[in-house]
Parts: sequence; C-alpha cells; structure tokens
Amino acid sequence: MRDSLLALWFQLNRTFYFDFYSIFLKIIMYYTYLLVPVPWHACGDQRTVFGSQFSLSITWVHGSNSDLQSKWTSVLTHRAIFAALVNAYELEPAAAYPETFAEYAGIDLEEYDVFFDSSMYLDSSNLAAVDENTMATTQKLMVYIAAREIDILVASESTINSYAYNETFHDLRTILSAEQIKKYEPYFYYMDQEVADARNEADVTGEDYVSVPDYPSPRNPEAMENPIPVGIYLDAAEGLLENYYFSDDAVILSVPANTPHSENAVKFIDFIFQ
Repeated sequence: MRDSLLALWFQLNRTFYFDFYSIFLKIIMYYTYLLVPVPWHACGDQRTVFGSQFSLSITWVHGSNSDLQSKWTSVLTHRAIFAALVNAYELEPAAAYPETFAEYAGIDLEEYDVFFDSSMYLDSSNLAAVDENTMATTQKLMVYIAAREIDILVASESTINSYAYNETFHDLRTILSAEQIKKYEPYFYYMDQEVADARNEADVTGEDYVSVPDYPSPRNPEAMENPIPVGIYLDAAEGLLENYYFSDDAVILSVPANTPHSENAVKFIDFIFQ
C-alpha cells in the first residue's frame, strides 16, 4: 500500500492530478477519515472543511487538468497549515498552541484553518508491524502526503528515514533563507541522494537490496556522497517540546515537497525554535 501510493504520488507530481486519481485519493481519504477517528487540535471546523474538499473533488470530473489544478489549489488555501505530529502526546499548554502559532504567523482564523494532529501513533522500532495503530497511521500518512494535505511532518528518525529515501521532502536549502540555514544547520537531518538513487534503481530493475548501500547516519553528512538536508532534529525546539511529549528518543521535522504552504511551514519552524 505504502509503495504503491508513493509511486502514484510521484506520477501525479509530474502530471498533476488527473480526474480519476483526484477522486480515488479523496475517496480513500474520506473513508480513512470516517473509519479512523482524528481528534485534531484544530482551529476551524475540520469536518466541514474535509467534507467540502471531498465534494468538490467529485464535481471536478468534467474539468480539464488546468481547471483541476486551479480548483484544487483554491480549496487548499482554506487550510493555512496541517502539522502531523506522530507519537506525540498533548501537554496542558497545547490547547492554545494552534491559536498562538496563528497569531505569530499572522494567520486570520476567520479565513484559514490551523491543524495540529497528534492522533497518529505507530511502532517506530518496527514500521512493518501489523498492530492496528501502526497500520492505521501508516495508511493515513501515505494518503495525506499523496493528497498534499500535510505541510509539516514530525516523527521518529526511522519514520522520516523511510520517507526521505523516497524523496518525499523538500531540500531545506530551497525554502530556508541563508540566515535560517546557518541557524538550523547544526540540527539538520541529512539523507544521501546517492543511496536514494541506488535504492530507486533496485526498485526499477528488481535487483536484490543486498547490493544497495545501507542508510548512513543522518547526522553525519561528511560520510555521504551527496548529502541533502531534508529535516531538522527538534532537540532544541523548546516551544514544541513544552506543548507536546514525544515517545521517541529523537524526533525530526520535515516539510513534504508537495506542500502548497511552504511559507507557513517555514514560519512554523521559526515558531517552535523561538
């Protein structure tokens, strides 16, 4: 399921969303939403927003691809940011955290919604686990990322690793300023593009992964052939850690490459490190 959705997402990024795929992804999201409760910390009526997005996707069937892109983008602008916080537990101050961020980022909550979803739990030590929570969270993440719903993903090193080597995230150097890069570089999580290319080639050719290099240490870019910073370790993100407790020893923030809200994602990074 995960691999097939990732492959679908890459194809859709090249050609945008054909009518069939737009409907297909939204139907999956709709039933995932109904079957797996999502007690989001949110500003705004998320159920109404979700329902309206699903309904609109159905009405786009007869539009051209350019029409779909325009309408899809207009729907997504109702959401200012959606942060998925995996294996996170809300602490008492978290109730006001979305509103605090909205004020910091200059987001008008009369017009836009802010979602911080801390309902996702999985076994970070075994991503292939078949327990109910891990399966549900894995499916939700795959669908939400493929449908451009997630703007920020905060998760364990093993979870970020599994997505990073499928080239899911922004190279942070493309969305951060020079000043921000200097500030956050000590906390960067790196992936090696050479290893990603080797794994992709193995997928295409059907070769055994025995010949594919192991994942290098994400904190050691010097040992990589082509290091790409695609995440930030949150060791020093006091703003976030005062509001959420994470059960994993180390957590990383990454920004999906297909987010339509990269500017707000960058504001969120500054916000949690202030």
